[in-house]
Amino acid sequence: MNSNQPPTVFIVDDDDAIRFAISMLVETCGWKARTYATAEEFVETQGETREPGCLVLDLNMPGTTGADLLEQTPPWLPVIVITGYADSPLAERARRAGARAVLKKPFSDELLLGHIRQALELTT
Repeated sequence: MNSNQPPTVFIVDDDDAIRFAISMLVETCGWKARTYATAEEFVETQGETREPGCLVLDLNMPGTTGADLLEQTPPWLPVIVITGYADSPLAERARRAGARAVLKKPFSDELLLGHIRQALELTT
């Protein structure tokens, strides 16, 4: 990775306010943020890119769920799951599929940033 290029945090959540808030938080840390309203949008725009970064992913979305997307995500891209239902079968499915963390909404900025930092260390 070019040391002049900050890593990217991909944010997939159907809630506009959450996408915006997380992207602003990520950018204040010097990382790039790319946001997607659906899992399908993320898949369509990623193609064969292997851009260093991590994925912050909501579980409960219309259409393709976050758990479905997690199971399709390449192993080199660390995933942090965010959900209002951390004790649900979907959250357990995400853990089994390799999510680095499953955070229950609402979560603190510090907690999310700590997990993002750990995930980015894996890709840089």
